[in-house]
Amino acid sequence: MAHALILPPFLNFKFLKITIDVSAAEHAAITGVFGSAVSIQWCLFHVSRSWMDQIRKRVKLGSVSANNAVHRSMIAVLKSLMWESSTQMFNQKLLHFQQKLSVHMYFMTHFTQKYLIDDKFMHWSAAYQPQIFINMETNNYIENWHSQLKTNYIQRKRNIRLDRLIFILVDDVHADFMHNTAGMAANIGRMSSKTREARKRTIAAEGINELSLEAMAQKVYIDEEACYIVKSFTTEVVYGISIEQGMMTACNCIDFQRNKSVYCHDSNKRNATVYLRHYLEIDSSLRVHTMNKTTLIQNAVENNHIEAVTESSDVLQKYHRKLEVERMSC
Repeated sequence: MAHALILPPFLNFKFLKITIDVSAAEHAAITGVFGSAVSIQWCLFHVSRSWMDQIRKRVKLGSVSANNAVHRSMIAVLKSLMWESSTQMFNQKLLHFQQKLSVHMYFMTHFTQKYLIDDKFMHWSAAYQPQIFINMETNNYIENWHSQLKTNYIQRKRNIRLDRLIFILVDDVHADFMHNTAGMAANIGRMSSKTREARKRTIAAEGINELSLEAMAQKVYIDEEACYIVKSFTTEVVYGISIEQGMMTACNCIDFQRNKSVYCHDSNKRNATVYLRHYLEIDSSLRVHTMNKTTLIQNAVENNHIEAVTESSDVLQKYHRKLEVERMSC
């Protein structure tokens, strides 16, 4: 009797891009499963480190000073190639690099075979990667979690059966991960420095006069598309926010351009976005109830195993605010 396989929600995602080390085995496995539907990005940190190691190993001119000079020059050109976003400029720079450094055949042969032929340059060049995913150039962000996974769940065992590994990931790791996610959503546990700073800004934003907030934001239309102009509370800076399907997708502040995040560097602008979230319903997951001066922050984590919803009352709000002040002062 056949049984239907019901996948949990996190396995039904449509993957668009995966960042990996420079590993032929990983690359072949991903290509075999997803085909050309998924863009594969090589971790640029590992690519750069490999380049530097190979340059020092394969390019030698005799004196230490001469070696250092040519090594710095080659690494600078390669990094310029890596971050070039125009395909035309990338091809021109690559051709110039090959012509200029053709004398270093030992390195150029290695570079061509490992990073150029069979369109391998598409996996480390910014010109050939989807620009919407430019914050995925490295997988170093997850290295610490990998270490915890190997230490706490696998006990550093190198040879482990595949079915055992899958069981650990699904039965233990996934449950713990969702539990921790729910705790973070409910603001339970020790605050990180970024979380503490974000919470300070949120508390400051809640203290801003409501009438002042109404004067800070203005809805305008540019090329028939709606956007919002937000003024700073203390300076003459004006921010432009673009919106798609009820979510903030772009901002002209430096921090957003660098991190592609709505959590910007300017606390004044951060405070003003509270007005946008409240009155313009940009983010449906954050709802502020002003009738009874109580804030209800609802962060729901939904899947087959867990649903976390946190509610705050007047009494609990005062108690949690006291705890937050004590934690931030530590």
